[in-house]
Amino acid sequence: MRITVDAKTLEKTLSNLMVRGKYGTGTGVKSDLLGKHVVMVYREERLEVWNADMSFIACSILDCTVEDPTLKPFCVNAKEMSPFLKKMNGDVIMYLNDTIQIQTEDTSLTLSLINEHPNFGSINTIMGMKLPFASSIEPVSGELPSFNKTQFESGILINHREFSEAINMCENINTGIYLLNHKENQLTISSGNITKNYAKNLELETQIGDGSTVAFSAPIHKFFDEDFFLFMKDDFPLFLSNENRFLVRVPHIE
Repeated sequence: MRITVDAKTLEKTLSNLMVRGKYGTGTGVKSDLLGKHVVMVYREERLEVWNADMSFIACSILDCTVEDPTLKPFCVNAKEMSPFLKKMNGDVIMYLNDTIQIQTEDTSLTLSLINEHPNFGSINTIMGMKLPFASSIEPVSGELPSFNKTQFESGILINHREFSEAINMCENINTGIYLLNHKENQLTISSGNITKNYAKNLELETQIGDGSTVAFSAPIHKFFDEDFFLFMKDDFPLFLSNENRFLVRVPHIE
């Protein structure tokens, strides 16, 4: 099996899917990552790269050329592979056998394949739901996507820079828990404890639905570098999606 891909594109995809950032611990936050393993799945004429734990699932489409459409899912150690890719330029070719071999014109790297992603069950469940990327989402038409056969109650187009800045400020509260409150044409992002509170109001241009409130704990703002759609329902998993990435995060419920 052979896959051709730009080295920097592959490195960025792997690094992004590890979702490094500040995660809640119950008593504060700590620097961590979603996981070091990713699984690559070729379906619907595209290569999807997935990572997950039991409550956080992320997917990204990898822009590449796949030689054989019968390519089976395979798992790699993204944390191990990324440092090598950072030093490579231009196209690389990935050969898959019992190992994964990455070649450029003058370089060859061989790494072990991982037998199975530790949370492939979660990934497989979400794959079965066929959640949409933004290219097939039209929230302004009144149609909201569903998760596990339950429709979301609101959909919002989010400026990724504003969203990221708000969550970064919320992290200074040090609870690791963030509240999203969508009401009318405004999304309020907040975090607080007994002694301090921070809230940021984002004015919305594209939205649909009656409004929702969801608390969560994870650096989901680290995953997107472009604007995205945010779909919500009270105390229900969050679904964020743009043209080539999406994630699902279960809510934090006291």
